[in-house]
Amino acid sequence: LFEKLSQNLKRKINKSKKSGILIKQGSLELLDDFYDVYSKNIHHLKSLNYGKSFFKDLMLSYKNGEVKIFIAYKDGVIVGGGMLALYNGFYENMFFATDAEARKDYVSDLLHWEMIAYSISDNRKHKYTNPIYSFGRSTKDSGVHKYKSHWPVKDFPLFNYTNISDARNSKLMTKLWALLPYAISKALGTKLIKHIY
Repeated sequence: LFEKLSQNLKRKINKSKKSGILIKQGSLELLDDFYDVYSKNIHHLKSLNYGKSFFKDLMLSYKNGEVKIFIAYKDGVIVGGGMLALYNGFYENMFFATDAEARKDYVSDLLHWEMIAYSISDNRKHKYTNPIYSFGRSTKDSGVHKYKSHWPVKDFPLFNYTNISDARNSKLMTKLWALLPYAISKALGTKLIKHIY
C-alpha cells in the first residue's frame, strides 16, 4: 500500500521518520498522553473538549472490538495522538490531534500511516473479508477534509438533519470561546459539551 501512495505523501512520511518522531501504540496507559495533545489541539481550534473520563468510559465500555491509542513523540515531547476503533475489519480513526508546532515535521502523515499499517497488520491476523480504514468524519470542504483528500480515499457523504439551531455554528460563540485561557476552557468545555453534542 505504501508504494501506491503519492510521491509527495511518501516523502512526507519518510521526512517525518527522519525528523525523529517516534510512534507508540497502546491502550489506557496512553490516555493521559492522548488527552494532553487532544485538549490543547481542541483549544487551538476554538472548540469544546470532551473530558478525559469520556475517553476512558468509551474505551472501557466498547464491547464490539477494541480501541487503540497511538501517540507521536519528538524528543520525549508529545506531538500528536490518535484513537482507533476496531470492529470486524472496520478501523475508524475516531479522534486525532497534533501539536501545531510539530506540523512542519509532518507528524499527521506519519501518525495516520502508522494507524493504517496497524490496521493492515491486524487484518492479516484476522483475515477479514472486506477491511476498511476510515479517516473519520469531517465537514465537507473544511481544512481537515482537504487534508484527508490527499490520501487515496473515497468520500461517503453523511447527512445530519435537525430543527434545533446549532451553537457550534455561531461565530460569536467561537470568538468568545477563543478568548478563554486554555486552563479555563479545558475545565469548562467538559461541563458544557454534553449539552451541545
